Amino acid sequence: MSRNSSGCFLREHQAWTGANWDDGFVDNRGYFRVYSPAYPRAYADGNAKRSHVVWWLYTGDIFEADEVIHHADKNKLNDCIGNLECHKHGEHSKQHQHDRWGDKHRSWFECVSCGKHFSVYLYVAKKGGGHYCSRKCTLTKGRAKAPERIPIL
Repeated sequence: MSRNSSGCFLREHQAWTGANWDDGFVDNRGYFRVYSPAYPRAYADGNAKRSHVVWWLYTGDIFEADEVIHHADKNKLNDCIGNLECHKHGEHSKQHQHDRWGDKHRSWFECVSCGKHFSVYLYVAKKGGGHYCSRKCTLTKGRAKAPERIPIL
């Protein structure tokens, strides 16, 4: 071990490879972090998510800012390449939303106030036997419409 100028020991890291698969730690969000300073998107301390490094080493691609690496079996510690998929943020969110709510919440309704078709993922209020697409439509229901103006001759 070496020491810095103040006499404290410096921690020497061994760069992560597939040979030292479990050399790293689990962060507070449940992802396995490894020391890989050669990875282009590594954090300042040289650590990176193992799933990102595995994807980079296997495909040679660095995923874009609007993409995420998805674990197909939903296990954040299973970073085998067969379990990793690259998705856009939007489709990744939809996938997890579908997993959470299932198909029963994917119904479409017609707003009884304005006639707009909307998904249940949006605001749904049920009053008086109908569904409303927004709070505005809920509040306008039952209000008297302004009388038509009669032109003065």
